[in-house]
Amino acid sequence: MHKARLALAIAGFAAHSLIFGIFLLHQIAVQGVALAVILALCLLKLGWRKTLKQFKLIAPFAISLFVVYTILILLGFAPADQPALSYWLAYGLPRLLLLISSLLAFRWFVSFVDYEGLLKSTSNIHLQKYLILGKILYQAAFQSLPQIRYWQEMIPSTQMPSRGLKYRFNRALASSLALVLIVMEQAESKGELIDNRIQTCHKEE
Repeated sequence: MHKARLALAIAGFAAHSLIFGIFLLHQIAVQGVALAVILALCLLKLGWRKTLKQFKLIAPFAISLFVVYTILILLGFAPADQPALSYWLAYGLPRLLLLISSLLAFRWFVSFVDYEGLLKSTSNIHLQKYLILGKILYQAAFQSLPQIRYWQEMIPSTQMPSRGLKYRFNRALASSLALVLIVMEQAESKGELIDNRIQTCHKEE
């Protein structure tokens, strides 16, 4: 039962990615509707507090992408036969909406998986490793973001009263990069610890 839920969650997210990430990628209206629907589903299934936490995690990446597209529009980068504004709106807006909806969809599908039940139902030690590691990395991402922002505020240059677009972009970009580096470091260190424990305590049949 637990494995079936996991399989359905993976299949559902894969279908979402295939439909909206490939076949309907350039349909701005469809991407907007998809985001609205998945947001409503998250609010119903997760509640507004957990949904808000998801947005806080997504925000640095979405803001960074938005700022990059805005800069490209202001600088006028576009094919010679198209205005920069219309080109980057048509190119960037669907991808920005897709990024947000995909991350929310992933969280929504995962919410149907009983982690503890799945962990107890499988005897495959390597599957258990990835389940445990996945949960560790997921928790690390949520716990690290507030700490990253706190330490950013301790930097003297960020304490200046004037904070323009450049500051906001640099902060969002730094937060995103720091979060990625922390998750990668956790994946490497915790993965090695789990591997060592498996080698020490578990005998392959």
